Amino acid sequence: MFIRDFLQPWHLILLLFLVAVIIAIVLIIRAVSHSGGRQQPQQEGYPPPHYGQPPTYYQPLIPPENDPATTLARAKAMLDQGLISQAEYDDTKRHVLAKMQR
Repeated sequence: MFIRDFLQPWHLILLLFLVAVIIAIVLIIRAVSHSGGRQQPQQEGYPPPHYGQPPTYYQPLIPPENDPATTLARAKAMLDQGLISQAEYDDTKRHVLAKMQR
């Protein structure tokens, strides 16, 4: 009897509304957590994003440590600093150029 006297019609409406709001919040949180919080629009001509690694169209074709220009620039800087001799620089340059022609 006490519960029936306590619950007015507007109490029931408020209770149903609060339950609906809580369910909506839970569903929104679940959807955001499953998508990683990232909503990226799909652009035509691009593959879908891969979240563990950058897409291949952003990766350089030659890794920087194997890039001939980078290798020659490092060798030239070492020559200018006096860390290697002119003969060592020439050997490195000859080796890099031969490697490029293969």
